[in-house]
Amino acid sequence: LNRDRALRQRLIDEPDLRVSATEEFLRMHPPLATIARTARMDTELRGCPVRAGDRVLVSRHSANYDAAQFQDPDVFIPDRFPNRHVSFGLGVHRCVGSHLARLMFQEMLGQILERMPDYEIDETRIEPYADRGFAQGWVSLPARFAKGER
Repeated sequence: LNRDRALRQRLIDEPDLRVSATEEFLRMHPPLATIARTARMDTELRGCPVRAGDRVLVSRHSANYDAAQFQDPDVFIPDRFPNRHVSFGLGVHRCVGSHLARLMFQEMLGQILERMPDYEIDETRIEPYADRGFAQGWVSLPARFAKGER
């Protein structure tokens, strides 16, 4: 949204769009980029043997950008439907807090767009987590915005 001001304005003008946009943000920027699992039995994944006890690293980015599942996977489409991303896992391994996380993100997004609609992130000073390969986020994300009413 720092780079796409038209999309930012659209989310300000169409607050109902924030629900589906949340799913698209999650698809493109999952909270955890990867997850590791231990194979319980010998198997094969697309011709690659996996033995019981082997560790398998699963990329949520790869799944969420799969062109067989998502048309134009590299494009942010705020009203994408269906949007069956795997950012919170699947089945019995689905994040128990996924519904709360979605609501928290929607509230945070709404507060930023309503209270700081003119914010600008200083992209030259962004500092991502350097040593957390599985987690998305920043140590520092400096921004400027006009002071407004609380």
